[in-house]
Amino acid sequence: MRTRRDSLIRTLRQTKVRHADASLSTLIDAMLDDCVEMALQQPKEWAALMMIERQVEDLRGFQAFHVGIQQTWVDAFESHGPAMPLPQIKTLSAMVHAITYGWCTQEILVFRGDRTRQASRQALGSAVHGYLNTVRSQSQPS
Repeated sequence: MRTRRDSLIRTLRQTKVRHADASLSTLIDAMLDDCVEMALQQPKEWAALMMIERQVEDLRGFQAFHVGIQQTWVDAFESHGPAMPLPQIKTLSAMVHAITYGWCTQEILVFRGDRTRQASRQALGSAVHGYLNTVRSQSQPS
């Protein structure tokens, strides 16, 4: 499981580098594509590994993965997003990670690969971009 988690972090970082000149929206879409693709490659195997992981993984290892993923979102927003104080970027990144991880986990554990990648990706993109649009509108002066 750790190998797969590390692979996801590496993939997201590489995507950020490949999209260095892209808009924030394009970068987010590419990162969401990566997350859905990895989750749906072998959903039943991922589900089994997730269940085992929760029984044998120590808290630090589990936290390290989530901190690593969240940091990829922090890096993306710092390099491509609107200027925001770091605490706001960290909150934004934590929420985007929670939405993405939660959705991918639902795909793996509940839908078990029965939905198409396109349907999954569209639903996730709507949630993340909707959240980001809400944050943007709330941060603009009235």
